[in-house]
Amino acid sequence: MSKISSSPRNKQPFVISELTRMARSYGPGMKLPTAQQLASKLGVTLTTLDRSLAKLEAKGVIHRRQGSGIYVSSHLLEKRVGLIFGRNIFQLGSSAFYLLLLQHCEKRAEAGNEQFSFYLSPRSQETEFETDTFNPELADSLKQGKLDGLLICELNNPQYEQWLANQNIPAVALAPSSYFPTVGIDTNYLIDECVGTLASRGCQTIGLLGILTRHCKMFTNAAEKHGLKVIEEAVLHPEDESEPPFDSHEPLGREWMRRCIERCGGKKHLPDALVITDDILARGACLHMKETNIRPGKDIQVASHANQGSLVLEYWQDNLILAEVNPADFVDLMFTQLESLMLGGKPPAAKLLIKPAIRT
Repeated sequence: MSKISSSPRNKQPFVISELTRMARSYGPGMKLPTAQQLASKLGVTLTTLDRSLAKLEAKGVIHRRQGSGIYVSSHLLEKRVGLIFGRNIFQLGSSAFYLLLLQHCEKRAEAGNEQFSFYLSPRSQETEFETDTFNPELADSLKQGKLDGLLICELNNPQYEQWLANQNIPAVALAPSSYFPTVGIDTNYLIDECVGTLASRGCQTIGLLGILTRHCKMFTNAAEKHGLKVIEEAVLHPEDESEPPFDSHEPLGREWMRRCIERCGGKKHLPDALVITDDILARGACLHMKETNIRPGKDIQVASHANQGSLVLEYWQDNLILAEVNPADFVDLMFTQLESLMLGGKPPAAKLLIKPAIRT
């Protein structure tokens, strides 16, 4: 029979497990026995104990005060959450939604006794994949066990998404995902509510500026349901299903509005109403309308997606129909789902959708 080695490497997992259990038993802020007492109690050398304590200190389980002793971290019972955002979050022209989301994450983490760390996802064009260089800060935090869960607010690289899934850490995504439960906007409901509201105002013809290709089918179904005639020349959307980068939404809105007027044969021949499924896109369209003396709410009725608390459409808000979503609702739902996963509870639904509220 082979003899099991009693090397420090083999004993270290046991020591870490026992010290973690002991720390939780003592509670946050409490002082643990001395190093000599712990080594004797666990039957290990001071060298093995020191290595184990170093790992637990890196994880935030304990901290050592020189000349004073070993203490349980005051943050021991806090959940540590990593927030992953896209690199365009702070760029001019990007959606205000993510900054609002970040603000609400801070409030939620503070209220729920949770710590969070901020990470930036790789650029979408980055295709070379190496675990240690793809997102080194996050990889290091995961290796050291510094995170209990992830809130993923942007996924634009399939290799990165797969790497995250391979980490086997509880996670919830704010984007379409093949691996994680997600939270999103009920776009079908948004479009239907916008079209229905425009119909109730007496509009008979309608067009669309849809930020995703699939919005076109939702729109035509809603127009048929509410009895509005779709003006095909006033229906514009991307050629494929890929969402344009946020920093291009405003110029895209300008260009699509210009093209819409041109295709319809001039501003006098525009449809009665227009549905726009993205607030930054709507801002670009409204800017072009202003430059061409078209008055939203008077010359053409406009219903658009909007984010509660955002100033993106402030200049036109009194003349638009806004289908508002509240970033705080996304944060609450994402944190609730993640907390359930971190506690080992029932897995959340694969996809949860938030319905916007019409503001006129």
